[in-house]
Amino acid sequence: MTVWRDWLIIISDIIKSSLLVDTDKVTMNDILIWIEERKKKAFVNIEKKPLSDLQKWNFTRENGIFHESGKFFSIKGFKASVKINNNFEQHWLQPIIVQPEIGFLGILSKRFDGILYFLMQAKIEPGNLNYIQISPTLQATQSNFTKVHKGKTPKFLEYFLGKKKNILVDQLQSEQGSRFFNKRNRNIIILTENDVPEDPDYCWMTLGQIKKLLEYNNVVNMDTRSVISLLPIVQKEKIIKDHYKTDSMNLYSDDIILARNNAAEIHSWLAERKMFIDKKHEYLPLDELDNYVMDNISIYDREGRFFSVIGCRIEVGNREVFNWDQPVIKSERKGLFCFFMKKINCVFHFLVQAVIEPGLIDIIEMGPTIQMSSDQNCNNFYMEYLNEGKYKIIHDSMQSEEGGRFYHEENRNMIIEVPEEFNENVKEEFMWITIEQLNYFSQFTNMLNIQARSLLSLINF
Repeated sequence: MTVWRDWLIIISDIIKSSLLVDTDKVTMNDILIWIEERKKKAFVNIEKKPLSDLQKWNFTRENGIFHESGKFFSIKGFKASVKINNNFEQHWLQPIIVQPEIGFLGILSKRFDGILYFLMQAKIEPGNLNYIQISPTLQATQSNFTKVHKGKTPKFLEYFLGKKKNILVDQLQSEQGSRFFNKRNRNIIILTENDVPEDPDYCWMTLGQIKKLLEYNNVVNMDTRSVISLLPIVQKEKIIKDHYKTDSMNLYSDDIILARNNAAEIHSWLAERKMFIDKKHEYLPLDELDNYVMDNISIYDREGRFFSVIGCRIEVGNREVFNWDQPVIKSERKGLFCFFMKKINCVFHFLVQAVIEPGLIDIIEMGPTIQMSSDQNCNNFYMEYLNEGKYKIIHDSMQSEEGGRFYHEENRNMIIEVPEEFNENVKEEFMWITIEQLNYFSQFTNMLNIQARSLLSLINF
């Protein structure tokens, strides 16, 4: 009973934190001023550089682009085909990032005067729009925190190594399956009662303040969005009705009963699609990618539709290493990720899609109603409905992709409420599920893709 009671108290603290935008410790205005100060004090110099001239990187037509240490990541030619039930087939021929290491995306949390805060970092990434974005406390690959680069140890690493207590979140979650091959990161939130040293590049924020920052374009990075998407989301009217009761079942039970589909049915729907997949993939020399051109400067799509691989020389002032070279992915256009939501049985449901991406471990994960990445054509039949404008916008912002591998990439993130008369007989690759069910499935590996988790983090009832 003690463990269960403690967990209910934590859930209550998370919900309370999600409602607070101004506190005695820090106001929203304080945070915005802090972000601007960090930008002014940041030293950043990024120059594009030919791939063949990148220091400590090898660039060959046969083996792709790889670091001389054999660590960090590589970029290879990739060919894949996926067939489902012998009646649907899709093919890919492209460069892909191979990064087998599982890195940390870790956020440290702590109570101050009975309020739960999260320690967020103003982090510079070479591909970030605005240079600085709000990042987890710890954002590091294994190569980073084992110091392959011979730099400094990432700050606050010690809180996330070894045996841990008071774990709020700890999940392996996928990255973009159209860009990475089998890439996952450890999304983790730790609650500490110990003193935490102050650092000017870090700021304690409530969950409500992080959610408020998500209303701005390109302020909160993708890794933060992924981690906080795993925290409970509860509609405010339910919280007010129950007066912050710590019995979480009171907050969820009605929606579980009134859900269009129960958890077992959703599991079965996704498992059915994952089961009947015939996948083939192989690495190819870069010069065998017929739709890409490779020279000493870059690798780019012949028709300029999808993405290119470019080199960068990077100098920053608040990283473990002051300067380095690396390749990055540069998109040629912006993408669109959108959830449709509507009330069914008086409960909000979200229309998820079984999305196919060749680099995902299971090939298929639940994604948004519309997922049009910058490197994907979208033949989703719901695009036509979206263009009609018959909806209520719940959220609409531009959000950046991860700046460590992608250069100035941003995508439009939307959540729209469709009217009651919206067609409920959706196609078989779509499924209506409640917000509580989205929360539930986010606790499993290989269930919700990064685009769905990003949108989930934006929800602020």
